[in-house]
Amino acid sequence: MQFQISKNDVFQPRVRLPASLARRIPREADKQQLLRELQALDALREIGWAQDAERTVQKYGADRILDIVEYARKLQAKAEAAGRPIFNLPGFVNSLLTQGVEPPKAGEEGRSQPGAQSFTREEARSIAASIVDSFHQRRRQRAQEAWDEMDGENRELVHTLMQATLHRFTLERIAADGWSGPLYEASRLDVLASHGFINFPLHLKELGHYLDTFDPLSEYPQEARELIKAELDDAT
Repeated sequence: MQFQISKNDVFQPRVRLPASLARRIPREADKQQLLRELQALDALREIGWAQDAERTVQKYGADRILDIVEYARKLQAKAEAAGRPIFNLPGFVNSLLTQGVEPPKAGEEGRSQPGAQSFTREEARSIAASIVDSFHQRRRQRAQEAWDEMDGENRELVHTLMQATLHRFTLERIAADGWSGPLYEASRLDVLASHGFINFPLHLKELGHYLDTFDPLSEYPQEARELIKAELDDAT
C-alpha cells in the first residue's frame, strides 16, 4: 500500500493578531491621516505660525488647517491687490480658525462679489476678521515705533510694570519665550497704552473710529455691510 502526500493550496489558515499587535500595524487610512497632519504642520510653519503648531492641528484638524491657510492666502492676495494688505497672515489665520469661518466650497468663491445678490455669513465673518486684523496690526506697528524710540531706562520701567501687573501664568509663558514673541508684544502693548507711554491717533483708539476713517465697507452693497458690521460687533 502506498500513500501520496501533496500540498493543499486551497486551505490557508487565518491568523488573528492580538489587538495590541494589530494596533501597531499602520493602516492606509492612518498613513493618509499622518500625511495630512504633516502637511498642515508645514502650512502653519510656512506662514510663520508662532503658536504650538502640533497643538493647533490637534485642536482644529489637519483638513481644516489646510483649507483655512489656503483660503487666507487667497484673501491676502486679493487684499494686496485692493491696496489693503493683510500684514499679519498668522494672526489672520488664527482669527479665521477661532471665529469658525468656513471657506466657500469650490465653485462658489466668485458667487458673492460686491454687488451680488447673495452674501453669506461666512464671507462676512472672513471680511470682518480681515478688518479687525488690519486694525490691530496698525496698533502693533504704532506700539513698536514707540518702543523703538524709548531709552533703556523707560524700557526697563515698562518691563517692571509688566511684571507687577500681568498674571503669573502670562509672565511664565513670556519668560519661557525669552521675553519675545506675540504674547510678549501684545502684553507690552497693553502696558504701554494703559500707562500713557503711547498715544494712539483717534483712528487707532477704537475699531469704530478706524472704520469711520478708512471706510473699508464702502465697496460692499448695503445688505453685505450690515452683515459685516454685525460680525464686527461680535468681534469687539
